[in-house]
Amino acid sequence: MSLVSYEDVRPWARSIKTRVVARQMPPWHIDKTVGIQHFENDASLSERQIETIVKWVDQGAAAGDMKDLPPPVKWPSGDTWEFAKQFGQPDLIVKSPAWHMPAQSQDAWYKPMVGTGITEPRWVRAIEIRPSTKKGRRITHHALARLQQDDGGEPLKTSGDSALATGGLFMEWLSANRAS
Repeated sequence: MSLVSYEDVRPWARSIKTRVVARQMPPWHIDKTVGIQHFENDASLSERQIETIVKWVDQGAAAGDMKDLPPPVKWPSGDTWEFAKQFGQPDLIVKSPAWHMPAQSQDAWYKPMVGTGITEPRWVRAIEIRPSTKKGRRITHHALARLQQDDGGEPLKTSGDSALATGGLFMEWLSANRAS
């Protein structure tokens, strides 16, 4: 669900309060009462932020002054390579075979195994993964890329199904739940 504007958020104010107080929102699946207490890039809210949200909801979830709004977030279009300015255009693009999701269907896991064509050792400076079409971005929740390589040990399983791949996670793309 999109929570970009006040109009998007207001109907959910009480539910948001409940989730924030229970520390279910924003999602952060680490129990900070066990082990390490401080994490880099911790997305959880501070006690002060939680108190602010609770007070806002308890006082009627008013809209506030429009002049105090920050500028709207400019989401990437998804049509350009995000690392292009830093590293230049990609020198290798690996595409999976086209796949079509039925209009009425349960979640489906599409797991193709796709070769890269690389025959010599190479370093990866950056990697980016994404659905290649706007329609694909609208229905894709996650896209995972796993690296499977022949390291001279056991032969690779090549059934065409990456469910058999045992290589580590190489890259993940996650939908921001936008209607782009």
